[in-house]
Amino acid sequence: MNAVRSPYRRAPWYCHAARFEPGKDNVFTDCDNDSHDARRKKMASGVSNIEDRKYSGKENPTLEPSIDIHVKELVELVRKYAAPTSSARTSTPMDLAKKIPFFTLDVISHVGLGEPFGNLKANEDLKDYLKSSEEGLKIANTAFAMGIAWLREIPIIGPAISPSEKDASGFGRMMAEARKIIEMRKSKSIEGKSDMLASFTRNGVSGEDLFQETFAEIDGAVRSGTATTGVVSDAQARGVPYLVAVVREALRVHPPVVNIFSRITPNEGDTVTIDEREYHIPGGTLIGYAAWTMHRDNRSIYGDDSHVFRPERWLIDESIQEEKERLTRMTRTNDMIFGYGRWRCLGRNIALIEIHKCIFELLRNFDLALTNPHQPWHVFNSMGLWEIRDMWVDVTERS
Repeated sequence: MNAVRSPYRRAPWYCHAARFEPGKDNVFTDCDNDSHDARRKKMASGVSNIEDRKYSGKENPTLEPSIDIHVKELVELVRKYAAPTSSARTSTPMDLAKKIPFFTLDVISHVGLGEPFGNLKANEDLKDYLKSSEEGLKIANTAFAMGIAWLREIPIIGPAISPSEKDASGFGRMMAEARKIIEMRKSKSIEGKSDMLASFTRNGVSGEDLFQETFAEIDGAVRSGTATTGVVSDAQARGVPYLVAVVREALRVHPPVVNIFSRITPNEGDTVTIDEREYHIPGGTLIGYAAWTMHRDNRSIYGDDSHVFRPERWLIDESIQEEKERLTRMTRTNDMIFGYGRWRCLGRNIALIEIHKCIFELLRNFDLALTNPHQPWHVFNSMGLWEIRDMWVDVTERS
């Protein structure tokens, strides 16, 4: 269905739900396969590699150093709330659900536009970029539920209820800032410039054994010199097996996006095999996959305890052929979290670099504990995307 040359196409949901401006498509909303492929080709070299399982950095040599800047800023920000190791002073509770989006948006703006929006340094949602995005998702969610999303496509009404680059704050202001930076970049010579974390922390700080195992591997990497004294490199972080397993498991038990993202079957229809039985799907049918069920409740792939957060399921002895094949099945299924083929997330590699670096450095520097283990966070879903609030943690410096 998602293969590079698949005859399937995106459902109209995309253009109705995710256009920033009425009538104007982007790589995510374009429902025409040829047009989408052309847009994607223009963007792909700056953020991804043709190989699915690694990032080479050849097309964007400043990518990892750019992310490192904001990993350092995040660590410095968290340190302001932390209690010293050998001190009776307690930490100041910190809402991690606010800090991680600051990090994510600064990385995205730095990598995509060449300069960050600066939320981490300011320790606030500058110009209400994040607030307006959350509010926009809620409004869109309500509009689709009530069946009135089509109003946005009406020429007079659409522009009036959509973000505008003339707005003083919010998503419209972010669009204006992005356009301004792009225009500045276009007028200059090329200078060599070409989120998931919350799930780990929520599960990690809830399980002492899990945290201790991750600490042990990170400390071992630091002592052995495998990890550098500065921000750990992506390759070094992925050389810590338990950390890699924890990241995969966090993505599995709490997929960052759970919309079914419907596709339309080709005119001739399609035939699929389920439990060794063939079924014909008529042409023009909207189909998708249920990410929440696929990853959290898939015993045939992940085992009978698929509902449990257990990173050890990824630590398999690959010298045993049967186990190696099982790991391959799990990995291929897990990779679906970022999509596949023609519609695979362009930011996948960036997201994974962010996650591995960020978790490594936070756990290298701090002990984190949930302030309220019985109510670790408040979570809401709009249009298949998660909004996490009130994830309060107590932080202590590690010696």
